[in-house]
Amino acid sequence: MAADALAGAHVRIGTDYVRSSRLLKPYLRVAKAVLSLISRVQEHPELAAWIRLKYGARNIAWEDYFFDRDNYTQLYQYLLSHGQFRRRPGKDRPVSLAVEIAGDRITPTKFGHWQVRARAVRCTVEGESPFAIRPILYVADEGVARRIARERNILVCGVPTLGSFREPEKKWLVRCADVSLDVISSTQVCRYHPILSG
Repeated sequence: MAADALAGAHVRIGTDYVRSSRLLKPYLRVAKAVLSLISRVQEHPELAAWIRLKYGARNIAWEDYFFDRDNYTQLYQYLLSHGQFRRRPGKDRPVSLAVEIAGDRITPTKFGHWQVRARAVRCTVEGESPFAIRPILYVADEGVARRIARERNILVCGVPTLGSFREPEKKWLVRCADVSLDVISSTQVCRYHPILSG
């Protein structure tokens, strides 16, 4: 955005976008750029308080944008508090999410996408019974889905939705809710090394 300031008060370079369901804002399209931000915030944690990402009319704080696997409880609370549920309006808060892929299997959906499942993470919220959050990626391109499925850990950027809890099939398991993310471009995803997070 520094280029905007240098160009003058009324000139906007690189910030006017054509609205389309197939286009994403620049920071959503470039997972590798987000990865570099993660690295800088880990080196200098005080930066997190200063980072704000603009998405439409919203300014999103870093702590409401990046969720590592050990922050899935906060992701759940964030999506819940903003009503970002599957099949409801208001799904307009992007995140970047560290995900561990569950296996190399992809499944076609009835809507023409490819489903890639991630490993669930057990979460606890005071006053509630334990539960699990499991990310599921819906990938538009089969080749991209296959590349994602071959990875172990990835960073994915997108607009998530929270599904309803499903009761466990076995007594020793906990109830689980899916967090769905649509991946329409390979640039929304990159390899992620959990070692960066801690």
